[in-house]
Amino acid sequence: MDGELEIRELRASDVEALIACVRRCYGESYADPSFYDAAALRAQLASGRLVSRVAVAPDGRVVGHLGTRRARPGEPVAETVGGIVEPEQRGRGLLRRIGGEMNRVYSELRIAGVRLFATTAHSRTQNLIAAAGGVVTGVLLAHIPAETEYHGIEPARGASRFACVVCYQALTTAPSLRVHLPDEVAEIAGSVYADLALAREFVRAPAGGIAPVAGSIARNPQRGSRTLRLGALAEDGEPRFASLDEALRDADEAVVYADVPLASRAAPGVVAALHERGFFFGALLPGSTRSETLRLQRLSPSVELREPIAVAAPQGQRVLAQVLGGWRAAKTSRATVRPG
Repeated sequence: MDGELEIRELRASDVEALIACVRRCYGESYADPSFYDAAALRAQLASGRLVSRVAVAPDGRVVGHLGTRRARPGEPVAETVGGIVEPEQRGRGLLRRIGGEMNRVYSELRIAGVRLFATTAHSRTQNLIAAAGGVVTGVLLAHIPAETEYHGIEPARGASRFACVVCYQALTTAPSLRVHLPDEVAEIAGSVYADLALAREFVRAPAGGIAPVAGSIARNPQRGSRTLRLGALAEDGEPRFASLDEALRDADEAVVYADVPLASRAAPGVVAALHERGFFFGALLPGSTRSETLRLQRLSPSVELREPIAVAAPQGQRVLAQVLGGWRAAKTSRATVRPG
C-alpha cells in the first residue's frame, strides 16, 4: 500500500534496487544507459551531479524514482531524469509525492527552474507537468526509439518512434540574459520565450561572417541519436570536432541534435549553417549565460514518426504545429538539394 512506502533520498546502497525497478518498467529498453550501470549511478551520486528521491517498499524494493541532474555545480537550471513508477504502483499519485520531495531538493540547491522531458506514449507525465505550471518549449519528434517497452501501458507496437515533449517549470525568478536569436528560428523561439515570460534581451544579428564554433559529440546507441554540443556546451571526455561537417561525417543515427549556446555571438552563424544541413527547431532549453540552449534536430529520411503526436496543453499544440512545419520544410529542402 502507498502508506507503507518510504520516500527518501536515493542512496548508493539502493542503486541495484533502482536498476531492478527500471527493468520492471522498461525491460532493457530504457534510453538512458546509466540507469543500467551501477558504477555510473554511484559516481553521479558521489559527485552530486545526480540528486534523486525514491519510493522504497518495506522489503527494500525501489518502486518509484525521480531525479535531477545539473551539468555543473551551481548551475541554476537542472534537468529531471528517471521519472519512473513501476506498473503496480501507477495511478496512485506516487510520482506527484516524489515530486513534492524533489521540490524541497530544488529549493536546497537554489535551482531556479527545471527542464522536463515527457514521452507522448502516454499523457500522465505531461498532465503532471502542466498541473505544476510547466510550459512546453519544444517537441523532439523522434526522440524515443520504437523498441522502447512501456510495461503496464503497452502502446500499440510498430516501427515508428515516439516524440518527446520538452517543458520548463520556473521555480524562482530566473536570471536575466542577453541572447542571440537566429533568424531561422526567430518566430518559434520568440513565441516560446513569450510563453515563458523570462527576462531576456534579444540581439538579432546577421549570420554572415561568423564562423561555426567547435564542440563535442555525444552518441547514444540505445536511443539511436547523436548530439553535437557546440561552444560552451561541449563536455569533457567526449570526442571533439572542429567543424560541423566533421561532426556530421558518417552520422547514420535516426536523430541528430545540435545544441547551440544562445548567449554566444556565433549562434546566428552556427544556426544558419545547421539549417543548410537539414536541421530545424527542436526545443528551447532555458539556463544560464553558459547553458541557455537552442536544440535543433535533424531526422534521418528513414525515420517513421508515431502519429498523431499527443501534446496535452493548447500552448504545446501550437509549438508542435510549428515544429512539424519546420520538419516538413527541412524534408523539402533536403530533397531538392543537388549533389556537388
